[in-house]
Amino acid sequence: MEAVVYILFIHLNFALVGFILFAKQHFVGDFLIRLCFLLLNLWFSEWAPLFLILFYFYNAFYLFYETKNLFIIVLLNTFCVNFIGIAVFLAIEIPRFLGEYNIIANTILQILFLLLILIGMRKLDQKYRITTYLYAYKKKRMYSTSFIFLFFIFLLWYHTLFPITSLDYILTSFILITSNSFYGFLMLMILLNEKKEEHYLIYMESMKKNEEYYQKLEEFRHDYKNYIGVLEDLLAKNQSNQELETVVGYEKEFFEKQLNDTLHMKLQKIYDPLLQGIFVKFIKRMEELGIPYKIQINHIIPKLSMNSYDMIRLFTNITENALIHYDKNVANDQKEILIKVESLWDCFYFEFSNPSKNTGYNLSELLKKGNSRQKESKGIGLYSVKKIVEENTNLALNLKYDKQEQRFYCMLSLKKERPS
Repeated sequence: MEAVVYILFIHLNFALVGFILFAKQHFVGDFLIRLCFLLLNLWFSEWAPLFLILFYFYNAFYLFYETKNLFIIVLLNTFCVNFIGIAVFLAIEIPRFLGEYNIIANTILQILFLLLILIGMRKLDQKYRITTYLYAYKKKRMYSTSFIFLFFIFLLWYHTLFPITSLDYILTSFILITSNSFYGFLMLMILLNEKKEEHYLIYMESMKKNEEYYQKLEEFRHDYKNYIGVLEDLLAKNQSNQELETVVGYEKEFFEKQLNDTLHMKLQKIYDPLLQGIFVKFIKRMEELGIPYKIQINHIIPKLSMNSYDMIRLFTNITENALIHYDKNVANDQKEILIKVESLWDCFYFEFSNPSKNTGYNLSELLKKGNSRQKESKGIGLYSVKKIVEENTNLALNLKYDKQEQRFYCMLSLKKERPS
């Protein structure tokens, strides 16, 4: 009887972690897999420790689908095991050491403790998008990964050397939980600090570009006044059309360059420094690649009510998608990447479009992971955009392909906050 309760208890713990923290999309499939594990474990009850290891790697396999980074997989798995360990320590190990232990009552108490911990962590994640950031983290940190895993295994092995009712067992359990919690939260703080540094760099790049564009605009104003003065002088002296054309031709290339530079000034209507920085970086890339573009910003865009990291991922993925799938060889004459930003009565509207051939892809397929119209693309960009939109109820995404224009459209709207 006790073995059955123990097995049910372990399986329920891992199931709660998976369903509450990670909100699995394939709920039915995951439930059936866990049910098979449970039935096998009940049949081979003496192999319960082996099933604990299987659960660890099964959870790692699910996380691998979200992020290919082994460091993040180990870090999140450590947090998951630690949450279970905290609840077990408080509701089972301490009462058992004190002699106040009932297998049914304390198991139920442990489940309640675990639920409180997981729901609290879920609320924090929904507010700060911690897992969203971790899933997109790129650095491998193999030394940290090895240290976390090996240190955890060593402490766990040492912990199991003592009888479960001994003081040494309680002390090593406490050391195991606190050390894993400390190192896990330390690494999380380092990662979040890197995120802040990324935001700061984007902001500083935006400010630097603003200063450059203001300087260029002032230079343009000064040169334009001189140019007009020369033309007025020639007209006053009744010079021939040929001489006027010579002056105009000489200055044409210079003023075209200056006018193109002043296009950047349109970004001054975007008062959100983070969003402006993303657009500045995008424009810089288009200019480096020699891709023509047009920007239309009809209204002042204030600071957006959106998670900063979500904003970076959302707009960089959309703009990167426009660059990757840009096709200058389409039949239509309109070769530019077009960007339109508007402030409507109930939302902010963003439209990105690029010339592209119709490859026969269903647009809904483009939102799935691994699907792309380009071989060099990994098919993650629009999938990430879809995930962010799903996590933010104030966002809406629409894709369209215009066969006549041979142009792909990505349209995004962000609902405005109602004044309180």
